[in-house]
Amino acid sequence: MAHFNFAKRSHHQLVEYIYTSLSKGDSVETIYLSLLKENETVEMIQKAFSEAKAHGSKEDSGKRSVHTIVIFGAILIGAGIFSFVAANWVEMTKVMKIGIIVLSMLMSYGLGWYLQEKRQLEKVANAFYLLGTLIYGAGIFLIAQMFHVRANWPDGLLLWMFGSLAMAFALRSGTHFALALVLGFSAAFGHALELFTGMFGYRVFFTTSTFLLVLTTIALWGAGYFLSKRSTEEPAREGNTLHEFYLLLFVFFCGVTLLGINADIGDPFSWRTIALFMSLVGAIVAYYFTTVFSFILSVVTLLVWWGAQASAWVSPLSIEPFSVYVGYVVIAALFVVSGRLYQRFGRIFSLFGTVFLVGNLFFFSMQGGLQSLVFMSEGGSVATSWHMVIAYAVLLAGLGVSLIRARLPLYESLTLVVHVALFLILLILPSFSLFASYSILSPSGFLMAIMFNLLTIAQLIGVIALGYHRREPWMINLGVGGMFLFVLVKYSDWFFTFLDKSLFFIGAGLLLFGVGWLMERTRRRMIADIDPDIKHE
Repeated sequence: MAHFNFAKRSHHQLVEYIYTSLSKGDSVETIYLSLLKENETVEMIQKAFSEAKAHGSKEDSGKRSVHTIVIFGAILIGAGIFSFVAANWVEMTKVMKIGIIVLSMLMSYGLGWYLQEKRQLEKVANAFYLLGTLIYGAGIFLIAQMFHVRANWPDGLLLWMFGSLAMAFALRSGTHFALALVLGFSAAFGHALELFTGMFGYRVFFTTSTFLLVLTTIALWGAGYFLSKRSTEEPAREGNTLHEFYLLLFVFFCGVTLLGINADIGDPFSWRTIALFMSLVGAIVAYYFTTVFSFILSVVTLLVWWGAQASAWVSPLSIEPFSVYVGYVVIAALFVVSGRLYQRFGRIFSLFGTVFLVGNLFFFSMQGGLQSLVFMSEGGSVATSWHMVIAYAVLLAGLGVSLIRARLPLYESLTLVVHVALFLILLILPSFSLFASYSILSPSGFLMAIMFNLLTIAQLIGVIALGYHRREPWMINLGVGGMFLFVLVKYSDWFFTFLDKSLFFIGAGLLLFGVGWLMERTRRRMIADIDPDIKHE
């Protein structure tokens, strides 16, 4: 960083000095120390910093506009080239077709290099680099079509992604990193479709190279790691969230690659085992890099694993499917407690668990929920499966230890225990009829409906009160929204068949206005008590 010989600068020179230093990548601390050594006051430095950042923001806005315009220009040029090729496709020989693709790509890269190195037109040069990468990707599919290459279409996107990543690393280009990310997600979608069709007997990864999947996983890890380090070293840099998406793709392709390897060696492992491993990888990545998306994928994959694995344990023994569902109730309670135990991702734990537990009681308070309860309760006892007994023992032990460690308030702990205990009792009890006919509740069904409705109201009020006590606006919003939906659903259930339809809709509208106004007023007052700065939001 350059130093001037005079001790004091004019305000304009100070702003220019700070702006130039920031553009070179000098840290704020380094600039501050340098200016303080030259006897500049803290007040003057802070004022100059504000103006320098404002000036940089205006200039960056102009650069973004130019960048957007030239990128669209590059896309249109690429579309024009391939429109010409498509119009004359039949008349061209294979040599001509390949020649046009290769020459167009090389010319785009060459022009980009010339404009960047010789003319210092960086934004326009980046557009030509992007055009070359677009031509490269289109060329992959055109050449595959010419020579009738047997391959899965997502594999072409992966090859295109490799080319874009190579350019991204060579140029340190955020545009190419973003393009590679889009291609990676598109390929992930394609492979997800493959996995889905594999459930119906189609041979997954029949034409996909396992080596290609391994390279993809390594490349995604490398890109995610590089971008993560860059975001740490340059926190103000645009696009610093890209590493989260790359690491998310890495976790997904870990699973896809393992499935491919598993298929090559004769499927010694079930897809459920690989899903569990994928969930573990996602948790490790999320913990090490503090990436929210990877953690959410890990949690979702874990929930999918439980549903699939528990079903595989109970189905051969004709055990009631309700045993699988109750496992989700215990897991949700464990998530709620984990949200209080662990600061990192605590809100995600709490959100997953709270939403499920609230929706759980809400669902069974309705006629459809009670009918599902009857259906899911048909089958043998869960005690006949030692797998499920051990799984429940582990889950309940984990919940007990977590409750002890978290030291939650008594009412909160009691709510969770009662919620879990209720569904465990329903699981253990022998199946009984809740309906006298298809839609008419029996006396026991009527009592069950009353119980679930009262518990739902109590839980929604509890969520609102807990959100206020813990100063968590999202919990207040969840409770108020749930209460609003509960009133609407119950009004429809009770009055739709008894009232004239016009009166029903008028009454519903008035009820929604009244309840909505009352709840919004209460919600705003509670949130304002928590944070006065957001009382008008």
